Amino acid sequence: MRRLSVALASCLLLLSATGAAAARPTREPVPNEPLEFAAGQVCSFPVRLESPFNRQTMTTFFDRFGSPRATVVTGVASTLVTNLDSGANLLIPGGQRLSFGGDSDTFVLDANGVTPFFFFDGDANPIGTGSGLFAIFGKAHEELDLNTGFVTLFEYSGSAVDVCAALSSD
Repeated sequence: MRRLSVALASCLLLLSATGAAAARPTREPVPNEPLEFAAGQVCSFPVRLESPFNRQTMTTFFDRFGSPRATVVTGVASTLVTNLDSGANLLIPGGQRLSFGGDSDTFVLDANGVTPFFFFDGDANPIGTGSGLFAIFGKAHEELDLNTGFVTLFEYSGSAVDVCAALSSD
């Protein structure tokens, strides 16, 4: 009986070790593709965000079943924001730590550092609700309702720069 218990315990240990090996975190560079928004989507003018310097790494953590549980982005990246009507631009210095998580209904983002955030009409943002583009210097917490597609909560400590206002030709 004792031999059966030892054999069973050994099998369980082997199975759990195999599962743990399959659940190792993955690391990869953060994709570096520009984003463009039409006039009225985030600013009253068309705008492009691109990263002329990006040294960020994305690490994804998995549970023992191999399902992703959290993603962390670390490193340094700058964001160049351009008003496509006037050509005016603003370089947002970068360096942040981003953590992504949530459940089947909510996507959660926590940021620490200098981070650009864009919002669409109906989203909660640093000054209330509505569309906008902000550079947050400090900590930020964002929750996105995956059923409606709206940002339902946005909180930050530190300072916020209204990038649309900074690039406006008015």
